[in-house]
Amino acid sequence: MKHSAILFHKQERAAILRGALKVMLVMAGYVFLAPATAQDSSEATYRLYLDADMSHNQAAGNSIKLGIESALSSLNGRLGNHNAELKVLDHRGSSARSKNNITKAAIDPFCLAIIGGMHSPPLLAHNELIHRQQLLTLVPWAAATGITRPQNGENWIFRLSIDDRYAGAKLIDHALAVQGFERPYLLLENTGWGKANEATMRAAIAKHATNIAGVSFFPWGMRQNEALLLLHNALQAKADVIILVANAPEGISLLKAMQSLPQHLRIPIRSHWGITGGDFVQQLGLDTVSQLNLEFLQTYSRLHDEPSHPTVDVALTHLAKVLGKEEATLTDIPAPTGFSHAFDLILLLDAALHQSQTTGRANQDKHTVKHALENLQYRISGLVKDYDAPFSRYHTGSDAHEALGIQSLRMGRFSHTGAIELVPPRIEEGP
Repeated sequence: MKHSAILFHKQERAAILRGALKVMLVMAGYVFLAPATAQDSSEATYRLYLDADMSHNQAAGNSIKLGIESALSSLNGRLGNHNAELKVLDHRGSSARSKNNITKAAIDPFCLAIIGGMHSPPLLAHNELIHRQQLLTLVPWAAATGITRPQNGENWIFRLSIDDRYAGAKLIDHALAVQGFERPYLLLENTGWGKANEATMRAAIAKHATNIAGVSFFPWGMRQNEALLLLHNALQAKADVIILVANAPEGISLLKAMQSLPQHLRIPIRSHWGITGGDFVQQLGLDTVSQLNLEFLQTYSRLHDEPSHPTVDVALTHLAKVLGKEEATLTDIPAPTGFSHAFDLILLLDAALHQSQTTGRANQDKHTVKHALENLQYRISGLVKDYDAPFSRYHTGSDAHEALGIQSLRMGRFSHTGAIELVPPRIEEGP
């Protein structure tokens, strides 16, 4: 008891001395801050920031969010040996808002990584800022080729998604070689995303013994009457298939315009996957969707083709926990590939942390985690596939920071219930 009292007085005296020191420092014009590193590193919290459109293309944003949350739940809310939390920032499709979000994440000392959404333009516009701030960035949706391929310096962006270097070729090969169409007409969003796809699609078409019927660009916010004019242009050009690069709002306008045409004038559509990022089926209605010849890019997913796979069971079990339900199914996931990609990225990030000597200080650990991502030694079983060293050290123009290749690309369609399903490979439907 006497010993305890002596110890208490020593501690009290030390506390008084520390308090006096704080006063002296403040009086001298300094601000005293208790360092964040004083806490036990095992209790330090990493923050992940999701910078995505959670307003206009909610299906994509929500699917990515659910994928992240379900993966973190499966890891008991931890990354490596440290607690982790997710902060969601809504850029509403605006590159300016995205810049504010990126800046907010970059100055947060607890930020380990930022996770992008479905839109490519914000990531293209702020590519240099991301690398300059050395902000570890994970991309589960946005597809523009330039996102992961800076021209110089270090590369801090890692993608597990469709890469437009191969997306255009996949769409063209599926339409022309597999399904036998002969006069493709390109309808493309008038952004860097659409223009980059034009280049890859023209190159792919040149490899086939056919001619391009035409190309038209459209702005964000295109209405149904504007879409109808574009369809008339395609019809006048004698197009037999439309290759579409659009997000959900513009895709909805185009499909409504197509539905308004007489049955014999409706042209099949083969689309990039941006149309699945919003409430596409709800806006169009199941009857309209079922009457249109529509297919779109997806990636392979065990959620669809291997429902009994152990990783699927883990993902759906923890999705149910996130949603507060007894069980979860595919119908709870508005855009399944966004969910799958985000889920897998978190598993890869966790593996990189376990492989690293971490401190719990995000600003320091992000460097070792980046190195570990480029040199992963663990085999990770994900929802898309099993990953063996999916990333490598970057050199200009390489695929080093791309986890998926063209072999992971598939075509999807809406089922009679409105759910996304994969088209059987090499299906011969014809024009």
